[in-house]
Amino acid sequence: MGRLVGLELYNFKSYRGISSIGFGSSFFTSIIGPNGSGKSNMMDAISFVLGIKSSHLRSNNLKDLIYRGRVLGESDDGEEKENDPCTAYVMAIYEKSNGDILKLKRSINETGTSEYRINNKTVSATQYADVLRKENILIKARNFLVFQGDVEKIASQSPEELTRLIENISGSIDHKKDYDVLMEEKEKAHDTTALLNSRKKALREEFNQYKNQSMEIEQFDLKSKELCDLILTKYLTELYHNNKELEQSTGELKSATHELKDLQKVLKDNEAAMKNVIKTRNKDDSDYHKIEKSISKKATLIKEKQLALIPLKSEVLQLSKKISDYKRRIETLSDDHERQNAVVETIDKQLATIQRAYDNYVREFEATTVETLSTGALEEYKRLREAFLMKGGHIESKLLDLEDSVNSLNLQIENVSRQNEIVSTRIRELETEKAEISSKIQENVSQTNDAQTATNKKKEELYAVRSTQEKILQEEFELNTVLKDVLVQLNELHASQRETAREKRLRENCSSLKRLFPGVRGLVCDLCKPTQKRYELAVSTILGKNFDAIVVDNLSVANKCINYLKEQRAGVASFIPLDSVESKPPQAYLRNIDEHVRPTFDVVTFDPELERAIQYVCGNSIVCDNMDVAKYVKWEKKVDVKVVTLEGSLIHKSGLMTGGLTPNGGRRWDKSETQALTTQKEEIKSKLEELSRKKTSELLEKKLMDEVETLEAQIPPLQNARLELDRLMKDIDAENKNQRSIQAQLEKELQELKEKLTEAMSKVDSTNKELSSIQQEVYATFCQKHNFANISEYEETYGSKSRGHSKEKARYIKQIQYLENKLGFEKDRLDEYQSRLDRLNKDMSNLEKNYNKLVSRKETIENDLDTFESEHEVLMEELQRASGQRRAQLMDYHQLEDGVSDVRLQVAEINKKIANYEDVIEKAKIEKMNILKNCKLENVQLPLSFGSMDDIPLDESEDDENMLADEIEIDFTNLQSRFKSGALEELLSDLKKEIDQITAELSSMSPNMKARERLQDVQQRLADLDAEFSDAKQEEKKIAAEFQTVKSKRYKQFMDTFNHIAATIDGVYKDLTKSNVSPLGGSAYLTLEDEDEPYLHGVKYHAMPPMKRFRDMELLSGGEKTIAALALLFTIHSHHPSPFFVLDEVDAALDNANVNKIANYIAKNAGPNFQFIVISLKNGLFERSDALVGIYREQKLNTSKTLTLDLRTYPDQEVA
Repeated sequence: MGRLVGLELYNFKSYRGISSIGFGSSFFTSIIGPNGSGKSNMMDAISFVLGIKSSHLRSNNLKDLIYRGRVLGESDDGEEKENDPCTAYVMAIYEKSNGDILKLKRSINETGTSEYRINNKTVSATQYADVLRKENILIKARNFLVFQGDVEKIASQSPEELTRLIENISGSIDHKKDYDVLMEEKEKAHDTTALLNSRKKALREEFNQYKNQSMEIEQFDLKSKELCDLILTKYLTELYHNNKELEQSTGELKSATHELKDLQKVLKDNEAAMKNVIKTRNKDDSDYHKIEKSISKKATLIKEKQLALIPLKSEVLQLSKKISDYKRRIETLSDDHERQNAVVETIDKQLATIQRAYDNYVREFEATTVETLSTGALEEYKRLREAFLMKGGHIESKLLDLEDSVNSLNLQIENVSRQNEIVSTRIRELETEKAEISSKIQENVSQTNDAQTATNKKKEELYAVRSTQEKILQEEFELNTVLKDVLVQLNELHASQRETAREKRLRENCSSLKRLFPGVRGLVCDLCKPTQKRYELAVSTILGKNFDAIVVDNLSVANKCINYLKEQRAGVASFIPLDSVESKPPQAYLRNIDEHVRPTFDVVTFDPELERAIQYVCGNSIVCDNMDVAKYVKWEKKVDVKVVTLEGSLIHKSGLMTGGLTPNGGRRWDKSETQALTTQKEEIKSKLEELSRKKTSELLEKKLMDEVETLEAQIPPLQNARLELDRLMKDIDAENKNQRSIQAQLEKELQELKEKLTEAMSKVDSTNKELSSIQQEVYATFCQKHNFANISEYEETYGSKSRGHSKEKARYIKQIQYLENKLGFEKDRLDEYQSRLDRLNKDMSNLEKNYNKLVSRKETIENDLDTFESEHEVLMEELQRASGQRRAQLMDYHQLEDGVSDVRLQVAEINKKIANYEDVIEKAKIEKMNILKNCKLENVQLPLSFGSMDDIPLDESEDDENMLADEIEIDFTNLQSRFKSGALEELLSDLKKEIDQITAELSSMSPNMKARERLQDVQQRLADLDAEFSDAKQEEKKIAAEFQTVKSKRYKQFMDTFNHIAATIDGVYKDLTKSNVSPLGGSAYLTLEDEDEPYLHGVKYHAMPPMKRFRDMELLSGGEKTIAALALLFTIHSHHPSPFFVLDEVDAALDNANVNKIANYIAKNAGPNFQFIVISLKNGLFERSDALVGIYREQKLNTSKTLTLDLRTYPDQEVA
């Protein structure tokens, strides 16, 4: 093979002027140099001279490849710019295998175009490429060089890109254009053949059609005649039944008119009877209301008397208790008065006794008084007295002391007795006070008990009033609840009655529509039925508004029915046309959701012809046994359909829930039930009125509450007073106890004083005796002389008597004064008792007067109350009789009202029937005229017994048409008997089917009268088309053979190259990847996506580095991808090797170990048949080369320069 000897560059990129580079005889040359020195420009120069486009040379156009550098120190003015190079070239010196030299030159001229020269001879780009191809240098495949970065692109290219690369290498790409053209021609030829074949078939069908049409012409006339006969029979049948309906409706109209007159008479009589009942009832109502007013007045009076009697009874009871208490107090106080009076009398008697004793004493003293002695006697007495004192003076002094002691003791005894008497008096006073306080305590207890009793009684009365009120309210609530239920039932009955009337009207309308318009099937509720009774409520809920919809055959019938209802003002109705209603069968999975769930469509029975309508009204709804199942299906199973339970509860698709319905659909209006409910309503109202009268007045309850509060307010002061009285009683008891203790001490002291007095008196007696003996001795002579028994007589008479008289007199006076004072005190107490007694008697007298007045007033009110109650009872009896009479009248009135209502309904029904009969007659006449007009328009000759078809104009008014309908009579003699009986719809349906069948047959026949004439022409055209089809078939076979030849060539070239690459790639990859660690190296292989036409599909390249599992190419590392890409490049190059192979920094992504492997492979394979030119910066690679081309940058000249070095002259050193 040849080799690249050298290059010559002129003003190419960074190379200014002429630069010559020689590669010598080296088969492994490395181009080295620093970055930016021009190594890649050298690669671009090789690519440029070998025909690579400028777009692959890092430039937009060829002029960009011309040197544009500046030499340092040169000016940048315009003149210098004009001297810039405007041409460039690159020349490659190539030595062929036979030794011939080819100078391949490609230059860029001033116009920016390329010029190709071979050995200085100008050639075209194609000739240039052909010369290179002969040397196995393929420009398109670029099998001679690898640009910087191409390695990674090759490693990551898609299967389709790899297929294009193999096509370029194999040369099968040259057949691509022929392949595509022949493929297109083949398809066109096939389409032409198919088109001609289709035309041939169409002509043959046309031939057969004309042949068959000629046979249909004969049958067409027979069918046409049969069709005319059927049409005539159809019109005669319609007219016959129309005439029959007219006669029947006319007879029914007369009968209904007669029945209407009878009912109007009955209605008039019943209305007159109702007016009489109303008049009587108004009068009775007036009397009833008067009785009610009287009862209300009596009840008011009774309440007033009862209210007035309640405080009177309380006051009478309180006064009675007060009088009893006063009597008890008067009795106690009278006892105290009697005791005090006895004390006063006792003291008075004592005072009188003392006074009498004092008077007797004074008289006695005055009677015993005598004249005094003479002076001598007195002197003698004085002298004897002195002698006595000398002898017995001490005894006299002792006697005086003893007498003084006795007097003192007497005074003490008197004082103690007086104190004892005062204490006794105080004790008696305390006893009296105690008795009074005990009486007050008893009175307080009595008042407290009375107040408590009265409070409890009032509370009981209040509780009784409230209990009665609550009981009345409870009864009233219960009655109102029952009344509400009764009213609801009445409303339901009225609603049921209204619904029944509406349904009745709807059914009548449906019946009329079925009679007037063929194609009306009936109501949905009549056309489908639930399979079981338990599904009735669920199905009616699902049907909803469609329950009463009317099913018709088509939309036209529905429009006619709607117009009829509008004209007759017969109400509204919904229609479901079978031909246009959108319906879908229920989804199959709804039948397998649960055993308690089933589609609504499956639980109804219907005629199969109505399936579309039933599917429409049922939809995708389902029926569940209960609400739990419905919730489970709707929200757990998430079934998005309408769900209904057997109880009528509905769950919409949106999730909205509605409650169950009451099955009142079949309920009828029951007059006896209505009457019973009405009577019950009146009775409940009467009971409510009676309870209203029994209600107690709020004033009574308020008054009782006020009285309870007043009585409860009286109890605390009484309790406080009781506490105060108890405290006083304790104080009195304590003082009484203290006084009695003092009294005991005084009595003890008095006893002691009396004992001392007795002892003193005995001493006085003994001293008197001793003194008397002395006196007898001293005064014996004197006593004899003056006639005194003893000296004591003298002293008592003339000395001590007066002193004794004074003392005794003073003692009497003191005693009298004491008794007088005591008598005055006791009399004052007696007067106080008397005044208190008088006051109590006076108060009791007033209380008794008031008591008598209250008792009298109470008896009067009770008598009035008895009278009012008796009158009230009489009025209540009258009210009950009047109420019974009113109920009886009400029942009579309701009976009459029901009778009138029934008669009115019957009249309305008969009026409606009459209107319907009139409408039927009118419509029958209109229908007859329409039939006659249709017959005239269709030229149907009817057999007439009277009148003429010419008399039927097409533009007459409705009145004229009715008159003409009566004038024209049809002769039905020739009409078969089977068309005179039976349902018109069925007859017409049968005729319509026969007519439609014959019409369809005639339409399907459509005989072509020119078929025979065109049959010969079609035969000639068919022969010409057969010849044309044969020529096209031969042309298609020829093109298919040529296409197969090109396809085989393209396939062979591609597969030869692919098979070579596939067989070689694994060995090359193993050489590049083997090492001491993995002596076998890696594994690589190619696979085809399509083996029949691989060039139209991709080729997949798989590489598995050593010691690693299989992975996709894009998952390999950069170095692994580079090794795989180089293995592929080396393998491709080995199929159609170019004489040299230029590599631009293919080792950039490799580590030193892989660089050494590449260097070893290149060194091993470099030789006469395979020249390597490598651009590299890795010393592990260029050190193994045979020669080096060094490139450096000459800064002063601003150009790239080259140096060459032959390394073969140096000894080889082992690379570590």
